[in-house]
Amino acid sequence: MEIAPLRARGFLLAACAAAIAGLGSFASNACAQSRHVRVAGRLVPEQASVAPRETNSRAAEPMRRTADVVHRDPSAQSPADSITHPESRDLSALSEPPATEREEEKEEEAVANDEPGDEALDGLLGPFLVREYGGVTGEYIYTGEVFMNARGGIATAHSPHYRGNLDLVVQIDTAKQQFWDGGRFFIYGQSTHGKSISEDYVGDYQLLSNFDPWPKTEIAQVSEYWYRQDFGDGNLGFKAGKQDANADFAFADLGGDFINSSFGQIPTVPLPTFPNPGLGLACFCHLHEHALISGGIYDGLPDGGQWGFSGLGDNGCFSITQLELRQPEEFGNGLPGTIRLGFWYHSGNPEEIVADPHPRLLGDNYGAWATVDKMLINETGEDGDEQGLGAFAQFGWAPQDRNQVDQHYAGGILYRGPIDGRDLDVVGLGVTNVLYGTPSRRIFGTTYETATEVFYKAYLTDFTALQFDLQYITNPGGVYPDSIAPGVRFEVVL
Repeated sequence: MEIAPLRARGFLLAACAAAIAGLGSFASNACAQSRHVRVAGRLVPEQASVAPRETNSRAAEPMRRTADVVHRDPSAQSPADSITHPESRDLSALSEPPATEREEEKEEEAVANDEPGDEALDGLLGPFLVREYGGVTGEYIYTGEVFMNARGGIATAHSPHYRGNLDLVVQIDTAKQQFWDGGRFFIYGQSTHGKSISEDYVGDYQLLSNFDPWPKTEIAQVSEYWYRQDFGDGNLGFKAGKQDANADFAFADLGGDFINSSFGQIPTVPLPTFPNPGLGLACFCHLHEHALISGGIYDGLPDGGQWGFSGLGDNGCFSITQLELRQPEEFGNGLPGTIRLGFWYHSGNPEEIVADPHPRLLGDNYGAWATVDKMLINETGEDGDEQGLGAFAQFGWAPQDRNQVDQHYAGGILYRGPIDGRDLDVVGLGVTNVLYGTPSRRIFGTTYETATEVFYKAYLTDFTALQFDLQYITNPGGVYPDSIAPGVRFEVVL
């Protein structure tokens, strides 16, 4: 096989990476980030997305999503799963079906013949965009949505707003480039435009859209750049660089299709995630075929608009560990299921939540969480079938003396293929709830917030999806009247 032509074409994608780097340069100067961490929806940066908080005491209005690791509260998004592979982050995410032998053969034949594989023709712009050559892949995804506040919240007049998000992803597989085995370089740039309705119209703490970059309105940045090396058939892996920790920690697989932020990332866990991924090092070790233990250490308060070195370590570090257990086929109903348990620690100095204008520093912050995903019904009973009913649940806890919200509960159900002839479509119903701690209730009068979301997501083509969404938010921000927020989102692989 001739390697040089492949690499030459691969450099076309490297040019895309350079463009992404230019985006980050612009972001550093024109879009300097506020020093906040926020929780948004989970996007999986390992693949391009079709979709992918902090607090200053304010008595006049409820404080916004801040798991206070120094005042913060980070989710997805970094990029999530590609529209051409809607199975990721849904029911099939539990079973992780491998590519078929025929697909692998076609890919090998394409590389051997110095030709792009089938994936190179996927997307709205088809062959006009370079997608894959010799282990270098590029993905380009645009997501847009319109939401409005139809009732309650802060205000309803002039509430309809449009938001858009462009994801650009370039990956290099070192084995396919014939460099060395088990390596992968990853760079991800994103740009958002438009305005969310959470801050000015709904007032919700949990943020009804998972690509709302609150407290900013727009971003243009290199969100991630990292290298991952796997050893021993993938049983041990390390990832280093600027990364979205929510791609690897504290998520439920089946929460990925929901739009509300809390279904993607647990609001009591102050992960370095969208819009502020951070420099860090993560390790992944398979203890067993059905058991994975992971851990990571990251910058304590990253600025997603920078390259990650400015202020590195100034606010301590964030560390996290997670145990993931997958259900063996011989247990229960034989359908896939996953349990994730985790603990996080932040070495920064969070302030005690008190009425005193000079609160004492508490030295550190910490918390725990758990998520469960389970496929309940397989429509055909065949192995690998993605159609059927799945359910998930998640829980988070953090100490109430230093975190506004000390408890989080959420759960939901999804059904893939609810209509004959629409095997990839997904319908879902979920409820997410946060409870404010006693100090926050006493000082700010905030009590709880519950968001109920129902959606129908239709895959119109191999590269487009349309999602109709309705959210009923009870007690937004812990104090506002109940809100009804309908909306629609579309996703296009370019």
